[in-house]
Amino acid sequence: MDTSMQSSAVTLLTGTQAQRELKAACQDGRLREFLGEGCWPPSKGEQARLDNLIERLDLVRPELVYRLSVLLLCFEKKKAAEAAKQLKVDNNLRSQVYMAVMLTDDLYFVQTPLAMKRFLVEYGTERYEFLEDVLKQQRKLFDQSEGRILARLTMIEEFKRCSIPVFAEDLAVTVQDLIEAGIPADKAEDILMKLLDVVHVKPADNKRDFLLKKGKLFYKVPLAAGLRKVQWTK
Repeated sequence: MDTSMQSSAVTLLTGTQAQRELKAACQDGRLREFLGEGCWPPSKGEQARLDNLIERLDLVRPELVYRLSVLLLCFEKKKAAEAAKQLKVDNNLRSQVYMAVMLTDDLYFVQTPLAMKRFLVEYGTERYEFLEDVLKQQRKLFDQSEGRILARLTMIEEFKRCSIPVFAEDLAVTVQDLIEAGIPADKAEDILMKLLDVVHVKPADNKRDFLLKKGKLFYKVPLAAGLRKVQWTK
């Protein structure tokens, strides 16, 4: 880690004169040096987003991770990802910013309870909450509707209020239950995650006897497991 470069980023993005500093850095080459040659020159759309960020930077949470994230999100995803990977900051900060670049779009388009459950399982609650916070900062910058954010928060509250299964530990069976039911130990965890897919689609199926029977079916008939995500229509 280049501590001087990280200190410069703190001054540039979170200092008392951050807006003025960021504008000057765009003009004198410091921002180009910090982000790398791959981001320069910005396209017309990228420059417009940068200009908007400079003008409204004070609306973004002052922590460096959020300001760095929204800065890189001004750029096209491929360019932003390359810039994030080479940032001369500490590893944890670099990882968080890279995650913001790669996943905020994915979260933005999560609009259904099923998609929300799958996102939470794949990335975890902590990462989800961070990414949602990044999207909140973007919304303030670009005057976007908060409808999508509120819809996702409502889904999360509904999951909690109604005890809707989201994670494997919410299931009515465990890996050990599957093993005791005759499924080999080296297959049991994979079968459990397939059962989670079933319950994501139909939470009412989160019953021990049903899941044990379904788990045995998935083990004996791989095609049945392969079709578990199919939602049949009448």
